[in-house]
Amino acid sequence: MIAVMISKLDFTLLKRFVVSISILFVAIFTTLSANAEHFTSEKYQSLNKDLLQKMWDEQLTLINQTQKEEKKRIFYTGFALWGGEKWALGDAIKIGLAFKKFYDNRTFFKFIFSNNEVDFLPDKYPTVFEDVVAQHFDYLQVNSRDDDLIIIGLYSHGLEEKLIIRLGKGTTHAVTPNALKKFLDPISKKNVLLIISACHAGSFIPHLISDNIAIAVAAAADKQSNGCSPLHSQTFYGKNLSEVLNSSSATNGDSIFKVMEEAASQIEEKEKWKPKSEPSFFTGKNFSE
Repeated sequence: MIAVMISKLDFTLLKRFVVSISILFVAIFTTLSANAEHFTSEKYQSLNKDLLQKMWDEQLTLINQTQKEEKKRIFYTGFALWGGEKWALGDAIKIGLAFKKFYDNRTFFKFIFSNNEVDFLPDKYPTVFEDVVAQHFDYLQVNSRDDDLIIIGLYSHGLEEKLIIRLGKGTTHAVTPNALKKFLDPISKKNVLLIISACHAGSFIPHLISDNIAIAVAAAADKQSNGCSPLHSQTFYGKNLSEVLNSSSATNGDSIFKVMEEAASQIEEKEKWKPKSEPSFFTGKNFSE
C-alpha cells in the first residue's frame, strides 16, 4: 500500500516536472521568437536608420574640413557583434578611446555599432544588420583618403572560420571569412588594420591577407580567447590591448607593430593559469600606419 502511494506520488511529481519544463520551453521559445521578429519591425528599422545617419553626420563636417590635412587621419569603427552582454561593447568603446589616445596627433573619427537593445529597440548605437555594414563600408570608402588609416574592430564569440553575431539576447548567425572579405572589399585598396577579438580568430587570417591590410587576432585558429563572459566588461585581449595603447604614443615614435607585440606578450604572461590563447599579428607588405 505504501509502495503504491509512493509510486503514485512519484508519478505525480514527474508529471508536474514535465509540465513545468514544457511551459518553460514554450516561454523561452516564444521569447526568442519575439526577440527575432521585432528587429524587422518598422519602428526598430526606422530608429536604427536614424542612429546610423546621426553618427555619420556628426563626423562628416570634420571629415570634409580635413580632406587636405597633411597627416594621415584615423577612421575607427568598433562592431560589438555579441548583443545582450557588456564585454563586446566594452571592447569596442574602450579600444576606440585607446586608439584615439595613441594617435593623439592625428584627426580621429570614431564609429560604434552594437547589438545591445533596450525595450526591443536599439540601445544608443546602430544595430549590426548586413545592409547597415555594407553602407558603412561604402561611407568609409567615399570619405577616407587612400593614405588614411582605417581601423575595424570586430568583437564577439567565434568558432573556426565563423564569427558569431547575436542580436539582443536572441537570434544568432555566423559570418564566414568569405562573407567578411566581401564586406571589406570597398576599402581593400586602403590601409586597413583589422582587429578580430574572438575565439579561433586566427582561422580568418589566411582568407583575408592582402598587401594593404594588417590583422590582429585575439586567439590562434585552434585556440580560445579569455574573458568573453557575462561577468566581464571587457575581454582579456581587449583590456590588455587598451592598456598598452594607453601607455604608448605614436607621437613618441611607438608603432602599432610594437603595441601588438607588447599586448601579446602581456597576455601570455597573464595566462599562466589559463588555457593559452596565442594572439598574433599579420601585416601586408604595403600596409602603412
